[in-house]
Amino acid sequence: MGSLFKGPKAPDYKGAAEATAAGNAEMMDKQTWQNRINQYGPTGSKTYEVGSTINPATGKPMETWSEYTTLTPEQQAMFDQNQAIQGMRLDVGETAAGRLMDEYGKPMDWSGLSDYGKTPTATNTAVSGPVAARYTAGGASIGDPNDFRQQGEDASYESQMRRITPQYQDAVAAMEVKLRNQGLNPDDRAWQNQMEAMSQSYNDASQSARLTAAGEGRQESALNWGQQMGQNQNIFNQNLSKNAQNYGMDMSNNQNKFQQSLAANNQNFNQQSQAAQQANALRQQQMIEQMQQRGFGLNEINAMISGQQVGMPQFGGYNQAGYTPGADYAGAAMNEGNFDQGSYQALWGGIGSLAGAGASMYNPTAKT
Repeated sequence: MGSLFKGPKAPDYKGAAEATAAGNAEMMDKQTWQNRINQYGPTGSKTYEVGSTINPATGKPMETWSEYTTLTPEQQAMFDQNQAIQGMRLDVGETAAGRLMDEYGKPMDWSGLSDYGKTPTATNTAVSGPVAARYTAGGASIGDPNDFRQQGEDASYESQMRRITPQYQDAVAAMEVKLRNQGLNPDDRAWQNQMEAMSQSYNDASQSARLTAAGEGRQESALNWGQQMGQNQNIFNQNLSKNAQNYGMDMSNNQNKFQQSLAANNQNFNQQSQAAQQANALRQQQMIEQMQQRGFGLNEINAMISGQQVGMPQFGGYNQAGYTPGADYAGAAMNEGNFDQGSYQALWGGIGSLAGAGASMYNPTAKT
């Protein structure tokens, strides 16, 4: 009854893993042997030699490989000669190295170098000469218009009075003759009335002449003012034209002077720039020469200790030994467990199916 529930026998997973690991190790050994190819060329050869030792990790024997490079007799002789020359160069370089203490033991001395070029400055930029008008707009003094009016009034009044006064004087003389012929004298009231009437008439004429002279004075003032204003306007226009002409000439002259000064300034600036560039270039060249002189001894030593080396023979490389893992015991155990679990589940699954089928076949109430 016990054998009824026992599953199928599991495969030998451990043995399979050990066999796989052994096969991988054997394949790696074959690849290693195939990659160790002795090579021969016109300048020499590269050969391999196998040996044996104990693996410190496993305590088991293991192979060891040695690589040998051999030069041809001619190349070996050149190599030996080159080594001898290199030895002599190193001796000479060691002797010359004492000079480096003198060259590099002191800081660089730039005091003997030429000065830097000076920064160019702009010159001759000022422009002299008149830039304003040399003639101002002007003319004759116009005077006070009240003076013109007063002069006109006085002239008109005097002109009228020169006519009125003699007429008045003649009328007074004729009236005196007339009144005397009438038997009157200056003490009579009638005489006085006539003389007062004539005096009043003279005053009225004088006042009328004054009013007329005032109007003529205003006209004369306006006329004289206009004439003088016209004359001054002509003078102003003439002076303004001269002023504009002279101003234009001054501006043209100043422009010419400015252009000449600007050209001279640019020329001086360019000359100063060129001189500064030449001075800087000279100083830089001096610095370069001084630094070259400082490093000349080092260059000589480098030349002594360096030289053409005899090259080793060049051969193709070989593939490195690959990695082969050991037996995967953990994987084998996992596979074996998975197999057992699957067999167990399949067995009990079958038993369950059989039990179910038997229960369905047994029915106590069924009629036979």
